[in-house]
Amino acid sequence: MNGALAVQANEISNDFIQRVKNTYKTQRVVVLAEKEYQEIVKARRNAEYLSKLDKARAELAEGKGIVLSMEQLESMADE
Repeated sequence: MNGALAVQANEISNDFIQRVKNTYKTQRVVVLAEKEYQEIVKARRNAEYLSKLDKARAELAEGKGIVLSMEQLESMADE
């Protein structure tokens, strides 16, 4: 099971700890400050975006792009 739990530090009780233990059993659990978690999420999204750009560049290099004139683009915008 993968997941993220967001709680205030003062809300961490023995009951909460027990629920985490029951949910994740023998898995390792990492606790991060929300700011650090958001930085990791942002870095992952950036990496995914850069991967998409690389794929698009490769497709263009292979001639898989669509070539349109300015007139064709303008007529599409008018539709």
